Amino acid sequence: MLGVGASEELIFRGLLLSSLAKRLQRVSAEGWSAAIFSGFHLPNQLASGYSASEITFSLLLLHIWGWCYAAAMRKGKNVPGLALVHAVTNICLGL
Repeated sequence: MLGVGASEELIFRGLLLSSLAKRLQRVSAEGWSAAIFSGFHLPNQLASGYSASEITFSLLLLHIWGWCYAAAMRKGKNVPGLALVHAVTNICLGL
């Protein structure tokens, strides 16, 4: 579980967000990185047999979490710290 949070933070905030921030305004970069982060989880939800309403709710929550992580990255510029927060969140949620 720790590795999942770390790898997702490296990919989505360390690489993707920084790349988008060079091309887009801050709000757009954060929004797109959050949307892509959310969409990345869709195949796992489909494979887990989630209902359409569960998937919709889950993607919305993941988008909000992704945007919060993006905002935290903008403020702190600390991928390892975000990875730790992400991993602890996953553990607390039983993911």
